[in-house]
Formats: sequence, structure tokens, C-alpha cells
Amino acid sequence: MRKLISVTAIALVMTFSLNTGCTPGGGGGGTPIVLPNIAGFAIQSVSAFVAGASAMVSIAVPSLAAGVYTLHFDITGDDNFSNQSATINVSGSTVNFQTPSLPNPGSVSIHITSITNSSGGSATITSNNTKTFSDSTGLMTGTYTVAGSVTNLRATHVVATNTGGMLSIHCVIWTPNLTTVTLYDDIYAGATGSVSFNSNDLSASGPTSTFNGGASFGIAGSGITVSDLSEHGTITLNTIAPLMTGTFTFTNQDSSVVAGSFSCPHP
Repeated sequence: MRKLISVTAIALVMTFSLNTGCTPGGGGGGTPIVLPNIAGFAIQSVSAFVAGASAMVSIAVPSLAAGVYTLHFDITGDDNFSNQSATINVSGSTVNFQTPSLPNPGSVSIHITSITNSSGGSATITSNNTKTFSDSTGLMTGTYTVAGSVTNLRATHVVATNTGGMLSIHCVIWTPNLTTVTLYDDIYAGATGSVSFNSNDLSASGPTSTFNGGASFGIAGSGITVSDLSEHGTITLNTIAPLMTGTFTFTNQDSSVVAGSFSCPHP
């Protein structure tokens, strides 16, 4: 009787793994990826914009190390832009960047989604990362002080016009009483800077004269009638375009004082 002998060969499969020493964040010559520190990150403000121009976004970045970063954001509302990015160079606790040009007037929101550093580290931002802003029909805030009594002023209708080098900035407050503040720069040359005026200086307008402009303040309604021209004051233009911004202070003929700041589309 023949016996069949079966021989089973068992193959041992051995698996080897190779360690290169270059795992993310590890040693051995690899470049560690450091994630951005977003503690305290917040959108602080977004400027009003003129249709067709961009808005300025100011953010707080108190924990970010100095360096170059890329912000990723979306814009929704009357203007819509998805998957936008902006490069920021951080050297302090706050930094600014500009949105794309916003073609449509109206209300717009910006939503910052994440930030990436130069080594490729990325952090998702989930709080204090959304802000709604709008186009500018102008804004003036200030105070009217008479006999020690202070009235706060806030005009959302501010219009600047330029006629032959004579700049007029007209601010209107509709309620509770019709209140107007009008600033005049008689030697406007399309540049930033200050102009002073004095109604007692009757010499011709020019660089050596203080008879270079003026201002007026008025209130009408509910039995109130105030119509006063400035005696002396100063208007300072900080920016010209796309928004004209600046500050002012003037004393009226009745010794009342009007002071504040303004922002409106450039003329």
C-alpha cells in the first residue's frame, strides 16, 4: 500500500516598514508645521464703501506671531464673492486688509473662515469672524456745545461737492429736528491737509490768509430756530478717495462750538 505523503510548505510573509524620520512635526531633519495661534482673533471694524471700490477690514490678532499669513473669507449680501483670500503681514496686535472691489451698493457681510501661515499650518476661525457693513452715503458724528450744554450729532446723509476749487461738505440730520452742518473750503486743491478760516480776516483767500473757508450750523423744527455762521475754525482732510474723510471744529458767532468727523464719497 502506497502512502501519499503531502508536504505543505508554509511561506512566511514578512512585512517591513521604512522610517524616513520626516513625519510632520517630528525631528530628524523634517520641517515642523506650526499652527497659527488665533486666540483673541476678532474682526474689529469694516469701513463703509463706495460702490465700485473696496472696504478696509481691521482685525485683532494679539496672539499671532510676526510673519506673513493668508486669510480666507467669503462675502455675501448685495455683493457676493466666495473663496476669497488676502495676504496680511503681521507685526503687531492689529492688521488691516482690503476686500475686493464691491460693485453694488447695499448691505454686505464678510465671513473669515480660516488663516494659513507660511509653513502651511492652517487654523479654522469660528468666532468673532463675521461683520456686516454697508455702502457709504456719508457719516458725520460730532457735538454741538452751547452754554455748557452738549448735544451729540450724527448725520447719515453727507454730500461733498467741488465747484471750481470750492469744496462744500453738507451734513443733514433729519430727526428729531432738521439739523444741518455745512463746511466750506474755498481753496480746495484735491489734496489732504488743513484749512483754517476766520471771518474777521477780510483779506483775499490764499495761503497766507485765514479767510479760506467757513461753516454754518442750523436747527429747524419743534419751535427751535438756530442759524449761525462760523466765526473761526479748522477743517482737516485726512483722505480724498474713494472716501473723503476728515475732522472739523468751528466756533459760531454766538460762541457755540461744533466739532466732529465726517466720511462721504469724494466729489
